[in-house]
Amino acid sequence: AADVEGLSRQSVARADSGSATQITCSNLPAVDLTGALLQIMPGQSWCSYTRTVASHNRSTGALAFDQPVNEMAPLVPRRGDRFYLFGKLNLLTAPGEWYWDPSARALYVWAPDGASPAGRVEAGEADWVLSLDDQSFVMVKGLAARGGWFSLHGSSHCTVEGCALTAPNWTRLMNGYASQPGHRGGIDVAGTGNRCLRARVVFAGRSGVNIQGGASNEVQQATVEDCGWNWGNDGGIEMDATDQCLLRRCTIRRVARAGIFDYGSTRCRILSNLVEKVALYSEDMGNFDTWGTDGKDTEIAYNLMRDNQSMWGAGIYLDDNAKGFNVHDNRVEDTAWFGLIFKDLDTLKNNTVLSAGHQAIYCYPPPSKDLTGAVVAHNRVLERFPLRVSLNQAAITDYGYYGGYADLDPGPRRVEIDWTRLDQPWWSAQVPLELTRINAISFSVDCLADPFTFTIANLRLLPQGRTGDAGAVTITGSWWSTAGQGSACALSASGPVTWGAAGKSVLGGWNTTGVSLPPGLADLGPYRGLAFEIGGKAVRDYRLNGCKDQDNGPEAKPGRGAVLPVAVGADTLKASD
Repeated sequence: AADVEGLSRQSVARADSGSATQITCSNLPAVDLTGALLQIMPGQSWCSYTRTVASHNRSTGALAFDQPVNEMAPLVPRRGDRFYLFGKLNLLTAPGEWYWDPSARALYVWAPDGASPAGRVEAGEADWVLSLDDQSFVMVKGLAARGGWFSLHGSSHCTVEGCALTAPNWTRLMNGYASQPGHRGGIDVAGTGNRCLRARVVFAGRSGVNIQGGASNEVQQATVEDCGWNWGNDGGIEMDATDQCLLRRCTIRRVARAGIFDYGSTRCRILSNLVEKVALYSEDMGNFDTWGTDGKDTEIAYNLMRDNQSMWGAGIYLDDNAKGFNVHDNRVEDTAWFGLIFKDLDTLKNNTVLSAGHQAIYCYPPPSKDLTGAVVAHNRVLERFPLRVSLNQAAITDYGYYGGYADLDPGPRRVEIDWTRLDQPWWSAQVPLELTRINAISFSVDCLADPFTFTIANLRLLPQGRTGDAGAVTITGSWWSTAGQGSACALSASGPVTWGAAGKSVLGGWNTTGVSLPPGLADLGPYRGLAFEIGGKAVRDYRLNGCKDQDNGPEAKPGRGAVLPVAVGADTLKASD
């Protein structure tokens, strides 16, 4: 489709299957796609790859790549991967689209109004439109440009104020983590003491603002929207190996990956920013995201982080080997998985987490990691205790079970889970769900929970074509429980109608309570889902590997939770909005 006025509306297809050398899709244009360029966000969806279609089998929908996509095992293409095709004339099918033929050096344009583009189109290779490279004490105000970028490489104490960029820094070809063009930001800074004030960057192919190295640079009241169209390894605002950078009162929304991405930076301050609608085409990603970085007391405070629907995502994500971060007085809302994640020696104080789909604060270090010195204190967390409900498949050996989530709090209440809501846990091999070969239904409490207790009453299957409990079939199979690697789980209630379990769920452990289905119920195809009444409770404890846990909970007690300033973000959003 031709619409490019909003990243969230970008038209993509999904693969039916995938491997390192090809994908298949049954919903492709009825043309030969050999020679087209294919952009794919493969596997665990961390970054994108561009491949030329070496061959197209129109009968099977197979698109073979000119070179493999196999930089690492988690990024090998598989079923469900998002992709799009471009770079072939017969794909120009709607007003607003264009095609560049590099061999003939000819540009084809279908104007939005359908009229001839003659005399109405200006085209060329985008380059910088402003270069302050190696300059000092220069101020530029009010400059607006389309298609080019600003370069501040080696600049010192320069200021860019009130400027606007539209569609800068597009990259035609991507190759995962190996994609390293000369610049990545609409505003590209690689110097010392520079300031970017009240800038606006929209429709960037990669980062809106990129701070690469240097020290004491500032980005204040910048607005970055609809950026990351190339699905590259970028953030809306990127901070790489910079020292004492200030990022304050910025608004970042609608980006393909992280809102703010930090790698290798030290002693920075990320204050009073609004970051929302992130990770639109990526998984395992935060509104603020960092890994492998010693922040050396980097401060992340007074930010409003919201609307991250990615799998395994978080409002503030301190990933592997990220330490030395002081995270306080942030508000996180509406995340599909977690509110805050940390795995190392970090401090999390006085944050507020609302509407996290799985856990408000998730601590997941390596089991042997010493967290003495890490602190989790005075956070207001409207905690949810996820109970995973899984369909176990007979004769499937490669991680082929599907599940959905219910919550222990509040309860008791009715829960209905449709098959269409189920997915495979973690980063699985994506084996198709086979409803004709189900041998058990199981329940497990996500870690950390010590202790937990729950009951499942009147577990029943819901027929297709019905609503509510009409025609429901009660499951009366044999119940069991099991646990391992430090966790515990034992049956605490026994039927025939109500079953339950109690125990603890620890880091690296597992716990399962389930019911084996009688042979007559092995085929769940005639049913749309299942329902049950759930009740229970659990306790979260962050005293893990020496981490200090103090006064965390859902109540709005004095001294607990975030205190945000009057305004957050570049567009003066009130903290109460």
